[in-house]
Amino acid sequence: MNKVSQLKKIILLCGITAPSFFCNYALAQQTPPTIPSAANALTAAPASPANALPPSAIQGNPPAANFQRVQPVSDANLGLTAPVPPLPPPTDVATTGNNANELDPAAVQAARDQAFNQLTTTALPMTPEQIQKLRNLFAESQRAATASPGGSPPKPVVSTQLVTLDPSAIPPIIRLSQGYVSSVVFLDSSGQPWPIQSYDIGNPSAFNIQWDHTSNILMVQSNALYTTGNLVVMLKGLNTPLSISLIPGQPFVDYRADLRVQGFGPNAKAGLQNALPQAASNDLLNILDGVALPNSKPLSIPGSNSQAWLVGDQIYLRTNLTLLSPAWIASMNSADGTNAYQIPKVPSILVADNTGKISNLRIEGY
Repeated sequence: MNKVSQLKKIILLCGITAPSFFCNYALAQQTPPTIPSAANALTAAPASPANALPPSAIQGNPPAANFQRVQPVSDANLGLTAPVPPLPPPTDVATTGNNANELDPAAVQAARDQAFNQLTTTALPMTPEQIQKLRNLFAESQRAATASPGGSPPKPVVSTQLVTLDPSAIPPIIRLSQGYVSSVVFLDSSGQPWPIQSYDIGNPSAFNIQWDHTSNILMVQSNALYTTGNLVVMLKGLNTPLSISLIPGQPFVDYRADLRVQGFGPNAKAGLQNALPQAASNDLLNILDGVALPNSKPLSIPGSNSQAWLVGDQIYLRTNLTLLSPAWIASMNSADGTNAYQIPKVPSILVADNTGKISNLRIEGY
């Protein structure tokens, strides 16, 4: 009984705030009491005479009780010590000096270089020489795909053609090329514009034609390399339709084709509409185009942009001036204001410009 009373006294003084001391003491007395867990021991109510544990609780499970946190009894009151080892202070691995986890700057740079090399190899797998070679091959393939069938682009020309209404006459031919626009200009015998009334195309899918519905000019373009077709045009005041052949894929392309229709149109110069049109001359047409006649001798006219050729005892003159003297044998003009004259052999000519200024030009080179 003395041991039990002594144990009750210890519980009364320290409650359950020192479970390790209690357990050690109980084991020393070889009495196997069942003690509360460490979590319950921390929240147990303070011991007092009123709530002291009964003797039966020492040899069995303690009864349930309302435990309250109490201040621990100092070691001086009991004359005992039960030190609790302090927790070690926290350490920061990333900031601790001489830490094995710290990365070597050289290793970091090596990893970055490796990642950069892998990225450049993935994004740009070819060398500059290979890229340049690929571009050259692509350029050659594009050049071959867009080259003209003959290997060189067609030669551009500006021509003048006579259009006769004779049923046995051959229709005029317009030379086209894919990717090139040809302008077809309609003129009367006096060289004045002959307005278009309407037109029709034989193969609309093969040709593209533009017209402003007021002028005397058609813009014709071929959509195919070799598909041929024809064009029918109605001129104002002319009851006979004009048929024109359209032939693409030729070594020459008509940048501009002046079609001089036999007769006088509604814009003919005053005094000529009731007159008979003069016979068309192929020689004058060539002179208008700047083409020298066979067996001709070129002459020079100083102080002027005019051209002259001597054929036998006659002179063919090409100029943008109006001839006043001598009287011409035949004449022809184009829509751009160029005039062609057939005159006798003379040492000089008298001309006037578009402002009315008269000049005497000397012909040299006989």
